[in-house]
Amino acid sequence: MGIEQRSFDIRDLLEDVVKILDEQLKGKSVDLIIKIDEDVPAFVESDPSRIRQILTNLIGNAIKFTEQGGVQVRLSSQQQEGRTRLQIEIQDSGIGIAASELATLFQPFSQADTSI
Repeated sequence: MGIEQRSFDIRDLLEDVVKILDEQLKGKSVDLIIKIDEDVPAFVESDPSRIRQILTNLIGNAIKFTEQGGVQVRLSSQQQEGRTRLQIEIQDSGIGIAASELATLFQPFSQADTSI
């Protein structure tokens, strides 16, 4: 898989992802809250297609497994070795992952609970 490196507006990309996922929010008592720290640069250098895919999957899953409450997406940045690093956190009030499944979280794909 090739990774593209180009400059793009992270806020526009996140807005597009939210628009895509808006349909999932309909009929649910779930608030989607986006928080972007002031120090996050407007443009970042990365692969916008991969970032869009990751955000769509993570936020989509958070919405899918949250029946009530909220999903919060927070963008922050920090300086590390002379470069700005973007940090994206997604928090939800959904059902979570069973402690017994946590060990498989960063392994090649597997469905944690196929009954859901």
